[in-house]
Parts: sequence; C-alpha cells; structure tokens
Amino acid sequence: SSYQHATMDDQSTSNNDIITSTTPPPKRNFPWGKILVATILIGIVTFVIIDSLTNKYISSGFQEFLTWIESNLVAGVFAFMGVYFIATVCFVPGSLLTLGSGFVFGSAVGVGYGVVLASVAVFVGASLGSIAAFLLG
Repeated sequence: SSYQHATMDDQSTSNNDIITSTTPPPKRNFPWGKILVATILIGIVTFVIIDSLTNKYISSGFQEFLTWIESNLVAGVFAFMGVYFIATVCFVPGSLLTLGSGFVFGSAVGVGYGVVLASVAVFVGASLGSIAAFLLG
C-alpha cells in the first residue's frame, strides 16, 4: 500500500511538472515571402489580361516561337521542352502548348511523325517540369 501511494505521488508530481513547464508558442513572423509571390502572380495575371485586350505581345510571341520551331526543328524540340518545363513548374495550363506543338511539328515533318515528335517533346517537358515542381515543394 505504501508502494502504491509513493508511485501515485510520483505520477501526480510528474503530471504537474509537465503542465507547468510548457513554454508559450513561438511568435509567428509575418509571411513576407507569400505576399511577395502573390503580388508577382497577380501582376503577371494583370499583365496577361491587359495585353490580351490591347497589344497582344504574348500572342505574337507564341506565334513567333512556334514559327521558329518549325524552321529549326532539332533546336526547336529542345526549346519546346524547355518552355513546357517552365510552364509546368509555373502551373501554366499546357493545353495551348500541347495543341501548338502538334500543329507545328505536324506541319514541319508530316502529321504522323509530327504527332509522335510533339508527344515525346510534351511528355519529356511535362515530366521534367513536374519532377522539378515536386522537388521545389
């Protein structure tokens, strides 16, 4: 009985020590990094919207890029993979790039080989981009 009494006293003091020895939670810093990223993304979206309504620099840039790929096929495949890589990391929807690659590579080397070449380029660019996005967190 005295042994049980002693162990119960030890448990009650250890429980009290745990409760009283808690430290206050650390102060949370203001999320400047998240605010900076959100501001940059909002700026990019605003630029794209305004550009699509006025000068259309982005649209003409895509058209020039796809024309360059058609005239420089080998370098164009690797450049396209790089652009698709960046688009994947930046969470840009790739549907326009995928359709554009099929059209450009199809008109450059024929429909059959063009679709195969475009599929490989899209697969490699998207796969490497998704791996990089995963590693970046």
